[in-house]
Amino acid sequence: MRLVAPKLENLTIDDIDIENLNPIVTSIKHLSLDRSSLEILAELFHVAADRLVLPQNLQTLKICALGISVEQFSGALVLLRGSPNLYELDLSVAVEVDESRTTELFSYLSKAESHLNEAFRMIQKVRVREFKGSRAEMYLIKLLLAYSPKREKIVEQFKNCNSSDCIEHLKELISFPRASTKAVIK
Repeated sequence: MRLVAPKLENLTIDDIDIENLNPIVTSIKHLSLDRSSLEILAELFHVAADRLVLPQNLQTLKICALGISVEQFSGALVLLRGSPNLYELDLSVAVEVDESRTTELFSYLSKAESHLNEAFRMIQKVRVREFKGSRAEMYLIKLLLAYSPKREKIVEQFKNCNSSDCIEHLKELISFPRASTKAVIK
């Protein structure tokens, strides 16, 4: 299957072979991906980085059911680094991860510091849906704040969080250092 749509601006990918999208990717401004598409993207990048076309005009990226795993984060970083005009990131976080996977992810992200800086440089707005306040989610927000010099706003939408836990999570989030003095957490 070969897709051709030179004027396409909005695209949602749900379990589709991303390699077939290369011809139309350059004009996409708004993209929605699921977790399996991120893993495929990371795999494609490692196998065929020279043939993979990334959306240069991408302005908003929505990632549905982002899992806290190295595979998904490496796919997200490939996409973020290859999208120089990206200004809005919308994450729906699905965190059901054992401690060993979280440790593996922290190790990966600490080694990818220069990539994080490059990936988050233009993002101004971030929305995190279904935030539960896990250690991995808190670390993700800390990274987004630390490596986003143009950040204006982060919107958190808590899920299954009693009011005292939510207040504690917000206090901790507000205390994180920020690359942007304009960054506001709501």
